[in-house]
Amino acid sequence: MARILILDDNLRVLDEMEKHIRKRNPKHTVVPCRDCSTAICELDTTGAMPFDFYILDLNVNTIGLTDDQAAKTQNGLRTGWVFLVEELLKRDKEALKKTVFFSGWLTQLEAYVASDDARDNEKALHAQLKSNKRLVSKTSRYNSLDAFL
Repeated sequence: MARILILDDNLRVLDEMEKHIRKRNPKHTVVPCRDCSTAICELDTTGAMPFDFYILDLNVNTIGLTDDQAAKTQNGLRTGWVFLVEELLKRDKEALKKTVFFSGWLTQLEAYVASDDARDNEKALHAQLKSNKRLVSKTSRYNSLDAFL
């Protein structure tokens, strides 16, 4: 039984993904979060019991991020990325091994990471996610996530 946090502000996607995961294994606990504020609250509530898996969208509203963090999201296009780098990894040191980006905005993330704006640690994090095939396009079906669950 796994505890899975999903960050996506599209209610239809959250609902379909949760149904897909529960159909695959009804014992999984799925925590859907529509914004960073909810996700941060869930992470803080779990404390010493981090989630087993994280599914993050890139393009999510910035509610819950500081003004400095929100400024790094390119008007929301990289919110999931900023959430991973600046919030999730601080709370769960193993998060990178347990995170998949399921997003339609992967091309924009690639462009950012290739730019001079990206910090070296962000480039390294992206390289790890990419080499482990943890960047999944939303044009894929939800069963493309099954290998990770």
